[in-house]
Amino acid sequence: MWKRKWVVIAGLVALTAIALGLVAAAPADAGPPDPGPLPPGLAAKVFIHYDNGHGPGVDKTSAAVCSDTGAAICDDYAIGTTSGGLRIKWADPTGGGVGIPYYVNLNYSTKKSPNLIGTAAVAAIEASFAVWEAASDAGLNYTNEGLTSNRVGVLDGKNVVGWKGMNPGILAVTTTWYYTNTGKIAETDMAFNSNYSWTYTVPVCNSDGIPACNPATYEDPANSGVANTVDLRNIATHEAGHTLMLLDLYASNEQNLTMYGYGAYAQLKKDTLALGDDLGVKAIYP
Repeated sequence: MWKRKWVVIAGLVALTAIALGLVAAAPADAGPPDPGPLPPGLAAKVFIHYDNGHGPGVDKTSAAVCSDTGAAICDDYAIGTTSGGLRIKWADPTGGGVGIPYYVNLNYSTKKSPNLIGTAAVAAIEASFAVWEAASDAGLNYTNEGLTSNRVGVLDGKNVVGWKGMNPGILAVTTTWYYTNTGKIAETDMAFNSNYSWTYTVPVCNSDGIPACNPATYEDPANSGVANTVDLRNIATHEAGHTLMLLDLYASNEQNLTMYGYGAYAQLKKDTLALGDDLGVKAIYP
């Protein structure tokens, strides 16, 4: 009897403290999107892209980094498979000849990201998919179907790119749902942390006669985005790799790969692909 009374009293004290501002209540959307209960036959893989200095305690500092010119140490990539060993991928990378559709929800915080206008955000997202399309030899094609109010991280029949408030240290999260018996992707959503300041800096390419950056190489040695902001295309290109089921890489000699699992302020080098990224998409869709 006294034990029950104590539990009730303790609970009331805790609620009162929160109400008075003495204890900070955890925000409802503090964590990455939760795929929740899934229908039979479906599973989900949640990829978390961390800010430098956060995330799992893995090797992330070394003077030995991947060569931008395609040395052997840049050949690393990892591909997602089901528990039964089936490769997880789109059934048809061309989307039936019309493209794999995705929708954009521009629900970012304009207070946090005052320098990111909607048209630039859409352009950055489109460019992030385009570099993977150009690297694929299998006709990989994504199609922007326009704006939506659908939330990210919800299994709703739409591939959605948008923003969500998450804990510090998490830059972005991609959730990919797939059929366990075939490994075919059913849906994928990409969420950027709206608690960060986002911008888009168009990458600078070498003068090689190509109007756009060569998607198979990293060609922006200046690597100079806007200070104290996160470049949308830089992170979105990494997340787009997860929609193909390329996995995060964490070894110190993989830091110049787009699929390296950490990002940083003002970073642009994930805008284009290094050799390992290029080989990865070709391995999934030969």
